[in-house]
Amino acid sequence: DDSYCGQPVKGFDDSQGAGIAAFKATSLKPSGPTDFGFLLGQQQEARSTPLPASPLSNSSGVGGYGDSGGVLKRCRSKGDQDMWIETKRLAVEGLQPPAPPLRPQEVLFGAVQGEDRGSNLMDPPLVRTDPFHWLRDDMHENEEIRQLLEDEDLYCCRALASLQELSDELHREMRSHEKESSVGIPSIYPGGYAYYSRGSKKKAYESHFRARIQRDGNPVPSDVAALAQAIDLQLVDEELLLDENELNDDGEGGSRPYLSTCGPDPSADHVLFAYAKDFEGNDSYRISFHDTRQNAELKEDNVELEETDGSILWENSGHAAIYYVGHDHEFRGYIVRKHVVGTPQSSDTVVLEEKDRRFSVSICKSSDERFLIIQSASSETAENYLLDLDTDSKQSKLISVCAREFGIHYDVDHCMGFLYILTDKDGTKNSKLCR
Repeated sequence: DDSYCGQPVKGFDDSQGAGIAAFKATSLKPSGPTDFGFLLGQQQEARSTPLPASPLSNSSGVGGYGDSGGVLKRCRSKGDQDMWIETKRLAVEGLQPPAPPLRPQEVLFGAVQGEDRGSNLMDPPLVRTDPFHWLRDDMHENEEIRQLLEDEDLYCCRALASLQELSDELHREMRSHEKESSVGIPSIYPGGYAYYSRGSKKKAYESHFRARIQRDGNPVPSDVAALAQAIDLQLVDEELLLDENELNDDGEGGSRPYLSTCGPDPSADHVLFAYAKDFEGNDSYRISFHDTRQNAELKEDNVELEETDGSILWENSGHAAIYYVGHDHEFRGYIVRKHVVGTPQSSDTVVLEEKDRRFSVSICKSSDERFLIIQSASSETAENYLLDLDTDSKQSKLISVCAREFGIHYDVDHCMGFLYILTDKDGTKNSKLCR
């Protein structure tokens, strides 16, 4: 780190190696702390109640963080010193960060009866004491934790209040360089349509359009026509498919606090398109379907798909079904399903379910759009599956390209009868491309 300012040690020319050498030379006592238990003891009583005024406000400087107390002088960098000075300012203003109480709880690491924690586990398991384990809330239902997060947010807003004027100035500066409107390059789809998006400086979200690829018809706006001509296209009959700004309307004259969308993705025959929306910010999307013939969303019961990651892949013909990824309560994509439009989600067909919690699944189509590619991957390992979309779904079978092997990651694609694999197998440093 930046605490050492001397000459680099030989062999560590790219770092301040003296600090590393000093650390290696330090002997750690076997009796040293092995868990969070050392945070308890004398500190437990103090942390069980709100923190007192910051030690920076100690006017005597003895035992505090004043200039005469020694701690400020021992700060490792100017950044640390600035941090302590800012903390002192906040303490003087009476602002204190929220202090969650210590509630010691023994936590098991390793093999635990009744839980699937993978293979090669420590058995018997190790026991560690964690005073903050109670802050884990997988179901997001603990009101005390929610209140703590709201207090943290309020403290952050108050602590940064002095920067609001500068923040507004920077925001105005950046907005001044934006174009009044911008249009994305049209994407060509088989079937005679091009799809594109338009953004406006005066609106928070984009609008999505499509136009026909032909010569006869109503001309598209000039900015779209210019981009189309650049890729040797002529577009006519522009249609508005989805306005995210209208989607963000809360129905009471205001807007929702958050919106994220995926799509719209058109069916192979361009009759329907599907899009996914998330209003909560937790990456849990609901998929909806829109009929372009009636310019209206499908409103039948159970038509929306819930608890998805937003992925949408249509079959290669018609508009009968899509493939999508569902997530669990931890928002891990773990299951690929096939949904027939117009049927309830409960009747969807499971294509693949990943039961190993270390792995998450994702989907895409091959470059020639023949195969549905499902990848199940962890931080170090991957396995890919292929499903032939040009074959009748009742006859098509899911095929594993190569069984997972720990420490080997690979991606796969298909084009003109060949599989192309990008992998780090055989210790390849920056991956290798195989066919």
